[in-house]
Amino acid sequence: MKNISQFRLVAFGISILTYISLSYAQPGTGIKLGEGTVLIPSADLSYNYDDNIALRANAIAGEEELSPSDNESDEYFRYSFGLDLNRTVGNRKLRANAFYGEDRFDKYTDLDANNYGANFGYQWAKPTGATVISVDGGYQYAVDRGNNSVTGFVDQANNDNLTSLSERAERDIYLGRAEINQQLMNKLYGGFIFGYTDVNYKSENYNDITSWDYIVELNQEVSEKLSPYVQAGIGIDDNEGYANDSEMPFALVGARYSPTPKLRSNLSVGYEGYDRTPLVSTRDAEGNIVQTPGENESDSGFKYVARVAYFATNKSTLTLSAANRYEAGGQGTNTARYVNSVYLGFRHNTTPKLSQTLSASWREDDYLDNVLVDGEDIDRNTETLRFYYNISYQTQKPWLTLFANASYEDGTSDLPNQSYNQTVLTAGARLRY
Repeated sequence: MKNISQFRLVAFGISILTYISLSYAQPGTGIKLGEGTVLIPSADLSYNYDDNIALRANAIAGEEELSPSDNESDEYFRYSFGLDLNRTVGNRKLRANAFYGEDRFDKYTDLDANNYGANFGYQWAKPTGATVISVDGGYQYAVDRGNNSVTGFVDQANNDNLTSLSERAERDIYLGRAEINQQLMNKLYGGFIFGYTDVNYKSENYNDITSWDYIVELNQEVSEKLSPYVQAGIGIDDNEGYANDSEMPFALVGARYSPTPKLRSNLSVGYEGYDRTPLVSTRDAEGNIVQTPGENESDSGFKYVARVAYFATNKSTLTLSAANRYEAGGQGTNTARYVNSVYLGFRHNTTPKLSQTLSASWREDDYLDNVLVDGEDIDRNTETLRFYYNISYQTQKPWLTLFANASYEDGTSDLPNQSYNQTVLTAGARLRY
């Protein structure tokens, strides 16, 4: 409650700051605090209809479990306040953001939820461009899917705009990333990426996960159009559901290729492994549950990453991405899985003030460990198909944007009562000073 009160105070402060700043800047352009420094207060207000709120109910600790196939519907209002600070001075860039938001439901008021957090980023480049260093970090308290824009900057390579059921939970998320790109010699470049993610779930039904990622890359600029590269790395997970840290080493060979100014691609293939030691639950002589390390489990397979962007016109952009990876979720002990995902997006600036986005995404989670349900050993597999549409209109007032979203998601699972479909409709306004 203390944290919620603090963030309510932050939201109130942002509102007051927005009101006071009216006499210091032109609405829609931000508040100029100095040369290269802009402060942007913003607010989003929206009405939403969700025809399957069971997916949200299962995400909140202590709620009575509902079946995702029940399709209980409700309406809710969402509002959020944000404060962005951007500063560019020479070869240095700094950005910081803080936000607070709430969902308020009509019938199922127990689902009322808060999302809040902050993030920052800093980039320094050598005047010659031979060295570029960037650092990002952030914190978010989230229920259900939360604010994807906060997590997107940390791991854009895996941001396929589609999360899994195990991520629908109340949690604290801490994120960090550091990247160094260095020119080693003429047209030969090297890079190093360190990533950190710490997810702490409120419910004991989920396993907390802390992850570290280490990636190195060597790439050669053969021409302005072609840059082949090799990439290697390892992901390390400290998952409460496993006895020791899990390791996911990988290696990729690929190329970034732009045959025309309108077409950009990044294609790579390689190998990834996944080693882990699950905990096995048994009962001692007194009937108490005791967890002991089980046998080490190892999987490996083909790995690929593909991204293609086609700029058909100055108004239209088509994006296609596909990737696979090993992944461990927070729910239960049998959540190690092999994930395939595909994303297709189309953006069209219909007029200078009207833009539209349409996307389709598919994700398959092939679980590596069977799960026991009512005495039956099930080889678990889930598929999720999602369609999303957004229309955004910049009004004559530079500080006011109107928007509407529609999404449909269809999830199929081998587990009983876990298949579902969900439609969410949204209409709202964004105010940006």
